[in-house]
Amino acid sequence: FATVASTIALGALAERSTHGRLGVSEYLAANGAVGIAHAAFGCQPLLVMRPTGPITLFLQKIEQAATLLKLPFFPLLAWTGAFVGLYMTVTALCGWPRHVFRLTGFALDVFACFV
Repeated sequence: FATVASTIALGALAERSTHGRLGVSEYLAANGAVGIAHAAFGCQPLLVMRPTGPITLFLQKIEQAATLLKLPFFPLLAWTGAFVGLYMTVTALCGWPRHVFRLTGFALDVFACFV
């Protein structure tokens, strides 16, 4: 129930902030698809499989940038996703995740607060 409630709440917020481009139905469909994929292929037990506040805020900022720059929203969102995927791939290939132990408990608590 907690996952569905937060998905609906954040979907409603996304619908309002993106002027109806993304909303509750997209959030619920994505949550369902990710749940099925995790059940079939998942190997990590503590994976966050629901939309979070920072993701919804990030979508709102992308929509604001698209409006300000007069760019289409969905291509900007797709290119942003492609860049983030490339950045994460480079990060993994360079071995930078080995430095995660340097994060303090404070960083962990801040992340836990937002998720």
